[in-house]
Amino acid sequence: MDLPWAEVHEAMAICKRAGIRAMMITGDNAYTAVIIVPKIGMKYNSIINGGELEKISDQKLEEILATDDIFFARMASNQILSINLDSEIVIPYKLFFKNGAPGMI
Repeated sequence: MDLPWAEVHEAMAICKRAGIRAMMITGDNAYTAVIIVPKIGMKYNSIINGGELEKISDQKLEEILATDDIFFARMASNQILSINLDSEIVIPYKLFFKNGAPGMI
C-alpha cells in the first residue's frame, strides 16, 4: 500500500476551507481506500465500486454525487471518465501517494 505524502492532510484541510469538495476515485480495492481516506483528512458515507457503478443509472449517480460524500473504488479507466461531474471543476492529479495512480479532486 502506498502511503500518503506528509503534506496531503494539510492540503486537504486547505481545500476544505476553500470550499473545494474532494472525492477519491481509485482503481484500488475499497478496503485499501477505507484505510487511506481518513489519513488524508477525507470523510465519506458511501463507497461505490466498479461493478456497482455499471448498475446505477446516470440520474441516480447524479443524485448520489450531489448529496453524498463518496469515494469510488475498483474503477477502470473508462469508468472514471464516465463519472459526470457536470459543473464541477475536475482536476486530475498524481499527488496523494508516493507511487500513486491518478485521482481526481
